[in-house]
Amino acid sequence: MAGESARDIAQQRRLKAERLHRVADAYEKGAEGERRTAAALAMLPASGWFVLHDVRWPGRTFANIDHIVVGPGGVFVIDSKAWSGRVEVRDDVLRQNGRQRESAVAGAAEAAMAIAGVLHVNPVQVSPVLCFVGQAGLQGWARDVMLTTPDNLVAMLLSRPQVLDNRSVRRALLGLQTGLETARRTAVTSLPPRRVQMPRPKSGGRRTRTTLARLVGLLATVVLMLVGVNLLATHGDDLAHGIVGIGSADHSHGNQHQLGHGATLPAAAHRPPVTITADHAGTVHGVGTTPFLFDGNRFFGVRLTIHNIGKRPWVSEPSTTYQVVDASDVSHSGGTDIGIREGRVLTDPVRIAAGKTVRGYVVFQLPADEPVTGVSVTVGPGKPSTASWKIDRQ
Repeated sequence: MAGESARDIAQQRRLKAERLHRVADAYEKGAEGERRTAAALAMLPASGWFVLHDVRWPGRTFANIDHIVVGPGGVFVIDSKAWSGRVEVRDDVLRQNGRQRESAVAGAAEAAMAIAGVLHVNPVQVSPVLCFVGQAGLQGWARDVMLTTPDNLVAMLLSRPQVLDNRSVRRALLGLQTGLETARRTAVTSLPPRRVQMPRPKSGGRRTRTTLARLVGLLATVVLMLVGVNLLATHGDDLAHGIVGIGSADHSHGNQHQLGHGATLPAAAHRPPVTITADHAGTVHGVGTTPFLFDGNRFFGVRLTIHNIGKRPWVSEPSTTYQVVDASDVSHSGGTDIGIREGRVLTDPVRIAAGKTVRGYVVFQLPADEPVTGVSVTVGPGKPSTASWKIDRQ
């Protein structure tokens, strides 16, 4: 029948589009779950508790771990879940709408074992946690896996018996950061190189011409190297001065700026370029429904100006993080939902139309007696880009 094949193709395309929509919905739901869990973890006491978000799963190339918490109660590896329906534990088995979900329990345990391997500690010292968004009142255990919701997550973590003193907590955190970075580099370098199949010459004459071309290229390389050595010997100081000058003006990853200076973060997949300025930083004061401020802590705010210089909207979620570094070289995550006397707070998600600017504070809960030495902002998605500023006054 005329048009039958075209209708079949159209139907296949519609089915594919529906599948892609379902996948996109699942990713958006998962991102919202991770955001709510991160907001809950921001309420942990800054003194002695540290949180890492969205880290590479050691030993796996593409898998990530949602959150890792290090504190007096030990190390906790947290996986955020946004399941629908009824979630419960019956006979020590995790179930969703009556169906067992042992794979989630096993996955949480595997993640904890991977982190234990990075820290070189007994796996029993690292606790797996499943945090279920939208499941009011759920808490307990499925064998060795802790089950929580964002509402009771912090209370359950704080209720665990102390197994680490302050020095052990910091040692574990620094070991974790070093181990995760080593695992990340190992995963990147272990990827097999892409092999390019070169066509074989079909005749002896072509093979001879190829060999001659390679010899000419090799000789040209040697000549250029000799010229370069001579140039360095003659103008080395000028070249070094020029390189330093370029580096000091660069806004790329790894350079620290002074407060008040802007940093331009380039565009990436699904993200326009933005210019971010850390205007000033210091202690701020909560107002209204302020989150609980733990004894010995303070609210520390960094005022940011974010300008979208691209031609499409910029949204802070997913993969935009804010961190400060204290005098002990320990990182703290920020983004607490709080009202402050000093002005507007940037609460996720931040949306900025093309060509527009937003100003506001990012708030951290930190020990009152611990100076802050730097702040950084990392934006995503796509290849992440980071800008950082030095804080020498507050």
